[in-house]
Amino acid sequence: MKIALRGKNLYIVDKKSQQAEKVEVQGTVLMLQDKEGMVLEHGKLDLKQDLYACLYCRKLKYISYIVNKDRIFAASFILEDEEQFEMMLKIITEACPKMKLSEQNAKINAYAKSLVEKLQEGIAVTVIDTKKEIDVKCCPVCGMQCDPNIPYCMECGASV
Repeated sequence: MKIALRGKNLYIVDKKSQQAEKVEVQGTVLMLQDKEGMVLEHGKLDLKQDLYACLYCRKLKYISYIVNKDRIFAASFILEDEEQFEMMLKIITEACPKMKLSEQNAKINAYAKSLVEKLQEGIAVTVIDTKKEIDVKCCPVCGMQCDPNIPYCMECGASV
């Protein structure tokens, strides 16, 4: 299946932004391509084998992949079109039926980065969804949202 993307869609890996113009899906392999059909750098992923976790934020139309391929890294895909954003989530869900996609808030990038750092250090992590604003408190040191039932920040260890 080949899909031409509408609008400005960015694929970001290692702080390098690339314009994604097309998406091609072959089984569980996702290929993000430029306007000439060339696969973007780190834009070919076997969703079933390469994805450790997938985070997303509907408000921002932002998907962040935690990739464990040749190395561990986070890749961010920001879509301009809401319908195509939902289609990408569906593609990932269908390719990885056992993986739970995790809905996040606007701090998705910081969360993805912290997950990658922990994985690179050999620490196994579990991805958790965000909670409603009224059900969380923020760490006074790093600003990470924290569960109100836990007396310390899971990100920096500060007392909340």
